[in-house]
Amino acid sequence: MKYSFISTLLLSIYTLNPVYLQNLNVGGGLSLPTYWGDLNSNNIVRDFRNNTNLGVNVKGSYQFFDQLSFGVSLNYGRMQGDDAKSIKDYQLERNLDFYTNIFETSFGLEYHPFAWRLLKTNNILIPFIQLNAGVFHVNPKTSFNSQIIELQPLGTEGQGMPGFDDRYKLWNMSGGAGGGLKFDINDQFLIVVDARLMLSSTDYIDDVARFYVNFNELRAGNGLLSAQLSDRTPEVRNLNEPLNRATGSQRGGVAKDMYFMTNITFMYKLNILQGNRKSFNKNKVLCPKFD
Repeated sequence: MKYSFISTLLLSIYTLNPVYLQNLNVGGGLSLPTYWGDLNSNNIVRDFRNNTNLGVNVKGSYQFFDQLSFGVSLNYGRMQGDDAKSIKDYQLERNLDFYTNIFETSFGLEYHPFAWRLLKTNNILIPFIQLNAGVFHVNPKTSFNSQIIELQPLGTEGQGMPGFDDRYKLWNMSGGAGGGLKFDINDQFLIVVDARLMLSSTDYIDDVARFYVNFNELRAGNGLLSAQLSDRTPEVRNLNEPLNRATGSQRGGVAKDMYFMTNITFMYKLNILQGNRKSFNKNKVLCPKFD
């Protein structure tokens, strides 16, 4: 009944107040999520090449002022990090890796600083800056003995053991900023290219936060597999025995993880269904058409 009521309400708004849909755009396209965290090499080109994968997005935006619009986007893709692709000795020794699918819902406020000037000169390129807030889901995994292992349930840094934190959440918050360009093709279609850096509320996108737990202590608390995947240095040293690290030895950094989200979105202007809309150029009036 709730969804029926919402559908009826939207239909009523559309029928009685067509101005509400005059600046609404919807569409979809490609996403390029890029992980940025403890398993980065700090070489920007290398990290973007190694930590980015292809995804998809669906987006809707509403322009409520000449220079301001509000957008909602759904993004789905994959990202990863791997110490083996670094050039730093301590990362090559640490030998950790992960990958995860990311599902993100993002809400953004877009500001077009030059929109009025460009549109009055019929320029089809419209730059903008944006502020975003969102929620996202990740589930870091790794490959071990030819099997795919989910890392969060293992508690590789002692999560769930007495005296340690609870296991980290897979749903988290994010916020950030970015910018892009809108290509105003014609009265029907728009291409939007944008990129944003999102700061996350978690340090566990990659399952790596701050410290190791002693192998025997972790095996007793969370099991052998947790201890093996917490410290993978013996694999690159060709050791048959685990290292006797002290609990509290550094494993990762203190900063929380981040990610970049780059989108290329092909959008359809619903305002063409109306025949009239509020123009950025206030001296120009578009008249309704009737068949």
